[in-house]
Amino acid sequence: MTIPSLIQDHREKQRVVQLKKVYSVLSQAFVMAQAEYGDVETWDYVTTDTGEKDENGDAVLDESGSELFANNLKKYIKQSGKTSHTFNRYLSLDGRNYSSSGSTSIKNDYNKIFTADGAIIMIGWVNKDCNATQAGCGDIEVFLPEKTAKVGVSAFWFYITPKGIKPYGHQGHRYSFEDYCDAANSKGKASTEQGRGCTAWVLYNENMDYLHCPEKLGWGKASKCN
Repeated sequence: MTIPSLIQDHREKQRVVQLKKVYSVLSQAFVMAQAEYGDVETWDYVTTDTGEKDENGDAVLDESGSELFANNLKKYIKQSGKTSHTFNRYLSLDGRNYSSSGSTSIKNDYNKIFTADGAIIMIGWVNKDCNATQAGCGDIEVFLPEKTAKVGVSAFWFYITPKGIKPYGHQGHRYSFEDYCDAANSKGKASTEQGRGCTAWVLYNENMDYLHCPEKLGWGKASKCN
C-alpha cells in the first residue's frame, strides 16, 4: 500500500473505533435515562412538527422535545465544556453541500451534547408516537471531531426506539445501505440524506469499505473488500 492509502486506512479504522465508543456512551446514557425517567414513551415531550403553518406557509416547529431528550441524556454523558464548533465544510457522502444554507457552525445549545472525547451528539426531530415513523421516537446525528463533516464518513445517523438507540441503514430500515450509503448517488437521493445509510455498516462490519468497493458490498453479500 502507498503512504496515502495507509494513512486513509488508519483514519478509517480510527473513525470506526470513535463511532463505536460514542454509540456505547449514547446507548448507556439512554438506558440510564429510562431507568430514571421511565420508558421513553412516557416522557413528557411533544412532537417537533406541530402540523401548523406560519403566515409564510412554513412549518411551525416545537423544539422543546429535542431539548428534553438532550437534557435527559446529558446527565449521564461526560461533556467537554465547549460552547461551539465550526467545520470547514458540511457535505453529503457524494460530496455535495449538505444544505443550501451552507451552515457549518454548531453551537452548544438546547439539543447538542459536546462529549469529553470531542464528538458532538445532536438530537434532531422527535415524534410523540414512537411507532408513527421509521425514525421511531426521534433521530440523532453524531459528529466525530474532524475539520470536515461528511455524512457516512465523519457524521452518522441514529434513531430512538423504546428498546434502544438504533443505527440508520440496518437491514430492513427505510434508509437502506444500498441506496443511502452510495458515494456515487446513483439513485439521486437528496444531499441531506445521502450517507445516512452507512451507520449500521460501520458498527456491524467495522469498516468503511463502501468508500472503496461499493459494488461488492451489501447485506447478504460481502462485508469487506478483501
